[in-house]
Amino acid sequence: MENSHLNSIEVESSKIEQLRNDLRIANVDDSIFSDRHLEKFLIARNIDVEKAEHRILEHLRFRRKWEIENILSWEVPLVLKTYVPGGFSGWSKDGYAVWIDVPGKIDIKGLTLSAKKSDMIKYQIYRSEKLFREIQSRDAPDQIILVNDLSDFTLKLLFTPGMDILLHILAILEDNYPEALHICYVINAPKIFPLIFDAVKPLLTNRTKNKIKILGKDWKEELVDKIGEEALPQNWGGSLTDQDGDPYCRSRISLGGSIPTSFYLKDSISFDSSSFTKVNIPRGQIMEVTKKVEKRSSILSWAFQTDSKDIRYGLFYKPDRPETETGNRKETSLIAFMRVNSHLVPEDGVYTCKLPGFYTLRFDNTYSWINSKSLFYSFQVKEPEGSFDFDENDMGY
Repeated sequence: MENSHLNSIEVESSKIEQLRNDLRIANVDDSIFSDRHLEKFLIARNIDVEKAEHRILEHLRFRRKWEIENILSWEVPLVLKTYVPGGFSGWSKDGYAVWIDVPGKIDIKGLTLSAKKSDMIKYQIYRSEKLFREIQSRDAPDQIILVNDLSDFTLKLLFTPGMDILLHILAILEDNYPEALHICYVINAPKIFPLIFDAVKPLLTNRTKNKIKILGKDWKEELVDKIGEEALPQNWGGSLTDQDGDPYCRSRISLGGSIPTSFYLKDSISFDSSSFTKVNIPRGQIMEVTKKVEKRSSILSWAFQTDSKDIRYGLFYKPDRPETETGNRKETSLIAFMRVNSHLVPEDGVYTCKLPGFYTLRFDNTYSWINSKSLFYSFQVKEPEGSFDFDENDMGY
């Protein structure tokens, strides 16, 4: 049954019928797709029938792979249920489902050490299916209003290993739930928002990008005006509270947070190091890797782990031109040597370069006269695409 609240069909009926016929030729039971559903796939592929058909065939394989018909019977791991931020807030005054997300509250490293990648993906599919089945049961508009609260979102979070998993999940949802977004309100956008958007925009259709609206200081008033206070917790300008008076409505919306190490999987305390460089640091020796930075406000990011025993590391800077007439280029310590248990929990970090020059990540094993160390590391530099200036508050330390 077609949803009576949906927007009118935007695509010519002939295109929808052509897609339906092509699916039949491909031996697909087209009766499982409403005209509106087919229209969404067409819109997401710029009304290209061939591309829409290919995407639907991929979507059917996606449904089989993740056993979508039975996914709501899956017992969600406690760490995901408790520490993945976001949740369904309520129904807007126009009938749309409202979802509030707080990605700055996520402990990406903790999640990658506490849950299998497949379970992290499955949980987001589970949430999507649960929400859209509820929408369907209410005969509500088949799109959602997303409130994306970027408070506490830092550079360290953006460059933490594991972010690639979240981007992969976003791509999966964009491909398999096309035209799911009615509008996205971004609030509390930090100065690094251009970098955040730069990371996600390749995964979004132009139509989705155009639905993103960044709100200013009066965002609470705007949210209430557009959504209605009955669908928003008090913290976001509405009237909702939990029974205990909690203005965040944590019974509905997870606020994430740091994951206790007790949740860490004992056999999975590592990053995906397939793209890392492996080196051996002999006993009593130092190993270093240097990056030349051409532009100020470039961002260094690193991650590493050792297969056994701890290691000392630090970050150092040397200008690319002599600072004195003698021609000396004095080295400066940016992050003093620290000894970390990277064999137990992987280490990562970011640094915003205030000046061009040479930046060296140095690993020190001089204190060990017995054990050499096998080190897996990644050290990268990203140049700014615009004129961005960041301070220590953006770092996340």
